[in-house]
Amino acid sequence: MFVEEKRAKAEIARILKEKDVRTEYGHVWDINCIHNVLTNEKYIGNNVYYKTSFKLQKRFVRNPPEMWIRKTGVFEPIIATELFNQAQKIISERRRRFTDQELLDDLRSLLKREGRLTGPLINKADDMFGKNLYQKRFDTLVSAYKLAGYNPGKDFRYTAINRQLRQLESNIAAYVIDRIQQLGGTVVLDPVTEIMEINSEFTATVAVARFRCWVKPRAVHWSIPTNRLKADVAIVVRMDFENREPRDFYILPRGYATTKDLVLREHNGMHIDAHRFSNLDSFFGMIRRVKAAEAT
Repeated sequence: MFVEEKRAKAEIARILKEKDVRTEYGHVWDINCIHNVLTNEKYIGNNVYYKTSFKLQKRFVRNPPEMWIRKTGVFEPIIATELFNQAQKIISERRRRFTDQELLDDLRSLLKREGRLTGPLINKADDMFGKNLYQKRFDTLVSAYKLAGYNPGKDFRYTAINRQLRQLESNIAAYVIDRIQQLGGTVVLDPVTEIMEINSEFTATVAVARFRCWVKPRAVHWSIPTNRLKADVAIVVRMDFENREPRDFYILPRGYATTKDLVLREHNGMHIDAHRFSNLDSFFGMIRRVKAAEAT
């Protein structure tokens, strides 16, 4: 529909909605879902990572496409590569045609029609690009809103921090994968659960724990949803008090995954703090492959 019939993403989403076709998670299709299918290389069998760089105790940077690490033939393709490439060309050309000013003008038109601006409203508009393009061009949706003359009247810092930490989590996972491969190990990443199978021996996952502080006793804590610990080993990254940089790392075995979220405090007792490290050297020490002669 996108390549051969030249249909817009919003139109495709509307068609799927009218036919009551849902995503794999049972959600209604929107522009973002359509865009993900059109641009995600996993559908042609590739696994792409290292889109950003991350060094411990430093912030991440976005890497240019030529630096991305691409593993081809990892998954069974369900989309022809030629068709996928045609879609990328169309998307690239459409993006180049629109200036920042034109995108902001579209936001102003939507604001005039609706009286407010939200991500879902942008995605539903047939005559606009989805919210992802606005986030890419203007860093955040709130920045785009303000440039278009709209103040949402809400503190979006909490959401912005969550988004940054989610990106940091992906960057650390990419760093771990890259380091394991440098040490001679093998990693298979499940793109859905984000669980890594390492050396065909055990599984691991990365979970960033956000710092929280509430005005009540024992308020300072870091919490990790239990579903982020469902691997043989969980690398829990505890953030500093400003949620800007990693403070330390907990290498936790599966036994810490319970029905309740795991809560870390300043001091957690030896049964937990014995697993705390200032870096990931101990984890990588479990991974390094050596020749038999070195091990004797």
